[in-house]
Amino acid sequence: MATERATNFYLESGPEAKPTYQLYVVYQPNNNMAEKGLAQAKQEMSPESIQEAIVGGHRGVEGLITGPKGRYHTIVIKDGKLLSFSTFPLTEENKEITEQILSTVSFE
Repeated sequence: MATERATNFYLESGPEAKPTYQLYVVYQPNNNMAEKGLAQAKQEMSPESIQEAIVGGHRGVEGLITGPKGRYHTIVIKDGKLLSFSTFPLTEENKEITEQILSTVSFE
């Protein structure tokens, strides 16, 4: 039986009890469902917020996921696998911080 693995990490800023910024990153190297996962992510996003995204030269989409687990979400395909970046809480300032961080991502 194959084991599904994921690599993830997060950055956090602000008080421990109520952080003002969180960035979660998840990479699933054993998941070969990249195109399906990208389509699913788009379905969860607010349609008017969806835009093309490029992170470290890899293409995908970004947008807002609303509801109880609302977040700014960017998902790209790297080497045929999904790489997901999620930012919480949903504020314009946090979106700008994430865009700055993502503009520095390099896979070289």
